[in-house]
Amino acid sequence: MNTQFGDQVVLVDSVETDESSYCDSVIARQENLINSHSCGLGNIVPDDAVRVAMMLRAHCLAQGYSGVSKEAVEALVNFLNSGIVPRVRQYGSIGASGDLIPRNRIIQ
Repeated sequence: MNTQFGDQVVLVDSVETDESSYCDSVIARQENLINSHSCGLGNIVPDDAVRVAMMLRAHCLAQGYSGVSKEAVEALVNFLNSGIVPRVRQYGSIGASGDLIPRNRIIQ
């Protein structure tokens, strides 16, 4: 079983416990992780810019180097084709560098 938490795996209950409590622990961690990242600051990014970012991400993932499923790429393309655009704030990306909301930025 993969926890998807890298170095944070030490915070998940031990594999030694029974499987159901381990799975419950992983599910709770995943929900907490999503909730902690469901935030952003600054102005809302224009839909056109978000659509371009979605298209670029779909193109990048479609290259096949990341191991992402074909369905994930198809979902992005389907969102684009259906006009579904998430609301994205200027600050608060969850990028490969691990950056979250910049803490030293002054909010107006």
